[in-house]
Amino acid sequence: MKIAVPDHPLYAPILGNVDDVCQRLGWTLIRASEPECSRLLLANMVDMALVSPIGYGMGVTLVDYRIIAGPCVQLHDYTNVVGMSFAEHLTGIDSVSSPTPNDFLVRIGAIVLAAKFDVEVPALSQGTGDCTIAYVGETDHPAMDVSEEWYDLTEEALVAGLWACRVEADVDTVEDAVRLIAGSPPAERPIGENVPAEGDHFPREGRITYVWNEDTEEAMETTMQILFFHQVFTDLPAVKLFGRDPWGESSES
Repeated sequence: MKIAVPDHPLYAPILGNVDDVCQRLGWTLIRASEPECSRLLLANMVDMALVSPIGYGMGVTLVDYRIIAGPCVQLHDYTNVVGMSFAEHLTGIDSVSSPTPNDFLVRIGAIVLAAKFDVEVPALSQGTGDCTIAYVGETDHPAMDVSEEWYDLTEEALVAGLWACRVEADVDTVEDAVRLIAGSPPAERPIGENVPAEGDHFPREGRITYVWNEDTEEAMETTMQILFFHQVFTDLPAVKLFGRDPWGESSES
């Protein structure tokens, strides 16, 4: 069996034992970018992958995926992971850029611009734009936090990473495997904004959680609906969970 996991540190807390578990089970491990993990799963080059909601939804009408409701990465309100910064003296947004334009959280930032601020977002580019969406550290002093704006829009967590498998996967082992791969991650990591003590700006707060709970499925359904509305998918993907929703005979997801 082959699996793919993102190489970004955001996902590291639920991948603590991935090398040891794959070696013990005789699985092939591929580390790649988050968008590449989704591509590998869709192309049937791996049987299971840690993917974004876009990566899961890409299978609609093509592949029958199941979500393994186990370790995952969810961003709640302010998390200081991906931010949006704007050019000085801006009067309108005609271009949006990013160092990683295909990453899920970057694409969510562009959707937030469109949904909350009625901005007709052009195609993301890697050049310099009126707005830059990037992981914090790749852009200076982001004016807006993507997960905070998402929470303001939806009042739900932003699911950034979850396990999905194909019907060809070794289904007898995947649930236990993803738990073993995660080891003992913290249930959540509180995030607080650093602000000057003498300022009048109250620090923003949020958290990153690593455990699937009763609200995660609803958050995923909301995400699928918003992505479909913005035509990331041409069909609305159903949120199907491993062990609950039976594998269908149709190729539609």
